[in-house]
Amino acid sequence: MLLKKELKMKETYNNAILSWKIGCNLLGFSIHTKIEKEGVYFYHDKDPLWEIFKLKSIDLCYCACLPMVSSIAKSFCANCEVELIRNPNEKLPCIKLLKLKT
Repeated sequence: MLLKKELKMKETYNNAILSWKIGCNLLGFSIHTKIEKEGVYFYHDKDPLWEIFKLKSIDLCYCACLPMVSSIAKSFCANCEVELIRNPNEKLPCIKLLKLKT
């Protein structure tokens, strides 16, 4: 993976978080995170997939975004998992949680 090679990122939970942030930024998403005892929550401030959802009622979060961020995170930390906390709706985008497997 380019991030691992070019940025010399190691396989850690913190780098899984960082890689998710970098990937979102590269794809035009704006996010913020909140660290809690169960893991790191990812909130979308700007989400191009949510804009499509609002226009066409197509949930791209579940079929595109969730698999993408799960793959990115697991490539840096095989012991992590992504949980969908809130599905997108007409008023709010989704919320995801990156956590270590227990």
